[in-house]
Amino acid sequence: MAANETSRVQSIDVLRTLALLCVLSIHSLRAAIAQVNGQDLSGLTGNQIAASCAIGLSTLGVPLFLMISGYLLLDRDYTKERTLTFFKRNLLPLVVSYEIFDLALAIVQYIGAGGVTVADYVKSALFIGPAPMGHLWYMQAIVGAYLLVPLLALLLHAVRERGLEPYAYAVLACLFVCYSVLPSVNQIMALQGNAFQVVSALDMFGITGPRFLLYMVFGYMVRQGFGMRTAPVAVYAGMVAALAVLCVSAAWSNLHADGFQSSLAFTPVVLGGCMLFLAVVRALRGRRIPNALYRPVRSVAVCSYGMYVLHYPIVLFMKYAPLPVHGWALYACIMAVAFIISYAVVWLASRYPLAAKWLFLMK
Repeated sequence: MAANETSRVQSIDVLRTLALLCVLSIHSLRAAIAQVNGQDLSGLTGNQIAASCAIGLSTLGVPLFLMISGYLLLDRDYTKERTLTFFKRNLLPLVVSYEIFDLALAIVQYIGAGGVTVADYVKSALFIGPAPMGHLWYMQAIVGAYLLVPLLALLLHAVRERGLEPYAYAVLACLFVCYSVLPSVNQIMALQGNAFQVVSALDMFGITGPRFLLYMVFGYMVRQGFGMRTAPVAVYAGMVAALAVLCVSAAWSNLHADGFQSSLAFTPVVLGGCMLFLAVVRALRGRRIPNALYRPVRSVAVCSYGMYVLHYPIVLFMKYAPLPVHGWALYACIMAVAFIISYAVVWLASRYPLAAKWLFLMK
């Protein structure tokens, strides 16, 4: 399905493509490492630092997707009618798509590896249990986030209308400390063998949901002009510094045999993702990418949701396929095959409007 070029935001399409490539990269890397030598990164390339940096940078996919959602969805006036329209056009197709793929992938998982029961499927279909294939957790989480989008947008609109931005920034800073900095300190201390835990009072009371929403709020802030008046050199330097910290963190984590099993709240991931998002939007503000370069980016961006859903079973198959390549070539082979097959399937399915709308959420 061809997208209307004039109605699309080029920086968002670039970020969608980057986010998808990060997701494909992290899953392909994990599959290649598992095929070569379990969780030992040095077995993949002989260079643990290089592999660590690749894994660290590849963790930015989901944060970028979340910030894109905030950028596009939170800067709206959600009246009763517009809220119902949002649920009809955005939430309902997402739920339908999830249920179809949840069933299809449960069947694939049952045939391929077993271990999936009817009870497991029913729980995942009702959003009270994990999905049969791990990557569908994101679809489950996004359904919950979409339910809160109209309320969050109204709150942000009220903050802006009443000039409460300084107070809102202070609250966001506190939430960042509670939900990112403190858990990251705990993770680092645990890797050093220190059992001491720093727990925020908010977590003690069981408030654990804002992590996803904080990424979405940052996307909204950028849409409202956050960082747009900052000198480009400062933004790009901040991005490079944040990504460097992320790479160092990943290398340090892997040296402590963690395999960089970090959460989305890990502070270097948060800072790296936010600075990359800001830098891309800042770089393309008021600029147009030449059509020859933009068209393939736009095509992948339009297909990104469907490719996200389809790539994972392909990667799992490639994980156990005997391939005549090793090292980075193995990783590149797995990623290329997953990219090409998932893109081809989504592109062909987009010829059928019902599949494009209800399966792959193409607009």
